[in-house]
Amino acid sequence: MAWLGILIVLALSLLTPYFYFIPRATLSSVIICAVLFMVEVGMVSTMWKSNSENISSINHVTLLRKRGGGSSNVYMVLHGEGERDLIPALVTFFACLGFGVELGILIGIAVDISFLLYFNARPRVLVETLVSPGGSEYVLVTPSSGLLFPAVDFVREAVAAASLEGGPHHTKDLPVVVNCRHVQRVDFTAAQGIHAIVHDFVKRGRQVLFFQVCQHVVKTLSSAGNTRLVFVATEQELIVVLKGLSRESRNGQKDTKLDMEESQGQVATSANTDQVDTRF
Repeated sequence: MAWLGILIVLALSLLTPYFYFIPRATLSSVIICAVLFMVEVGMVSTMWKSNSENISSINHVTLLRKRGGGSSNVYMVLHGEGERDLIPALVTFFACLGFGVELGILIGIAVDISFLLYFNARPRVLVETLVSPGGSEYVLVTPSSGLLFPAVDFVREAVAAASLEGGPHHTKDLPVVVNCRHVQRVDFTAAQGIHAIVHDFVKRGRQVLFFQVCQHVVKTLSSAGNTRLVFVATEQELIVVLKGLSRESRNGQKDTKLDMEESQGQVATSANTDQVDTRF
């Protein structure tokens, strides 16, 4: 071992200047032979199979309706994941062949980062129309991950589209329950966007409730704006709140009906009075 170490040191110190005269193709072949065993061709098919179960489109956001039994209407907002692992690998490989190792690796890093940004801005959102054990109908919105500022507009559009989808039965002023069990992080910009979403729904006469929210997320949401947010911790509390909102909605509908009947009665009375005046 000592003699081998001495020979290596002498070779590096004495023969290194002569490496300049070795053809580049020869040096490349030596490197290729040294790392050839690290190339796993079978990994490509494995990556393809692991991603082929996902939706193979990364250019469109599709609103898919799933038919559910009973009184539950389910809408799944999905983004296509495509071959998200295979595409950066292939781009990096061919970029290294065409532009060199250094630039190829940088291109691969840029492609992978762009994929990460895209999927953070397009989280999965499950929107369901459900009936609580207390008999109150509501819309349940379940994001699949934390809400960061790139995803706020997407979630807003997804909830609005799902709540308006399906025809007349969605025109009722159903309360919206946002299930935050998967939301472990919310930044300030996203919190302001959530306040804007709540403000829009309140203007349309629809109440928004936040269910199963982490304490630090509650603190961030509460301090980000002036809109009043309603947080519900347990399912029993949610049932009670929904029952109260349903009662208020029914009372409001009764008041509206009475006002319409009174206005119609006043119109009929004025019409009869005009007819009597015409006779005289």
